[in-house]
Amino acid sequence: VCNTIGNVKGIQVGGSHNVLKNVSTYRCGDTGLQISGSSTEPPEKWPRDNLVLNCLSYDNFDPAANNADGFAAKLTCGEGNVFRGCVAYSNIDDGWDLYSKIDTGPIGAVLIDGCLSYRNGSRADGSGNGAGNGFKMGGDGTAVAHRILHSVAFENGTSGISSNSDPAIIVENCTAFGNRQANFAFYGKGAGERRFQARNNVSLRGGSADLYRESPELASPDNYFWNGARCLNSLGQPLSTDIFVSVDPAVLPVRRADGTIDMRGFLVLNDRAPPGIGALIR
Repeated sequence: VCNTIGNVKGIQVGGSHNVLKNVSTYRCGDTGLQISGSSTEPPEKWPRDNLVLNCLSYDNFDPAANNADGFAAKLTCGEGNVFRGCVAYSNIDDGWDLYSKIDTGPIGAVLIDGCLSYRNGSRADGSGNGAGNGFKMGGDGTAVAHRILHSVAFENGTSGISSNSDPAIIVENCTAFGNRQANFAFYGKGAGERRFQARNNVSLRGGSADLYRESPELASPDNYFWNGARCLNSLGQPLSTDIFVSVDPAVLPVRRADGTIDMRGFLVLNDRAPPGIGALIR
């Protein structure tokens, strides 16, 4: 699905129990593929239990250059929506957007599993300067336990994985590399409880230090965060780029015939990496 006019999404899923597999959405005038219902309907009618599998979304660009994401499940969607094995790159806004708004209340928890998000915030030709988070995991300080695991974010225009003020996201076995600002950004809004969870994550070469000062307990032996100069866990044990087969971003991933993502060695962990950490996309 491609070349929709300005402010028109490629695909909007408003129903439930759908499977979208091996779909590409690109050069659309708004978000490529979005799960959202209607604010005029009660939450029990919002779309739920949809699976987006091995899909691709790239080079989407809206006229205002601030709204077109690769994938989104936001504003008015219910429980059980899953993105698995999907790739988003070079969208003018974010790779993924899970925004909740106070006016409509919290959306259902979304699962992002084994996905890849890179170079968002500009178009494929390098033009534009949008927000560019790899995975934007919430909004408006609304607590939703979105979960992201075994996913990779690199060279995005702002953060790799950002809570975007959702104080309850769960981040497990993710790798973030070379994003322009913090690779990982955990922060809330207001005085509400911070319920972040983070396990087995790896962060290297971020443009600024990872942000988790509101939840210092996220520093742990199994999280290797970037402090602005080095990648360290809570024990002070460092990691360097030699834990990866390759750190050459010119070697971009491709899709195998069976639909899985082939990273071609880029950010693929080797036997120098501590066991159990980072994303296992191969």
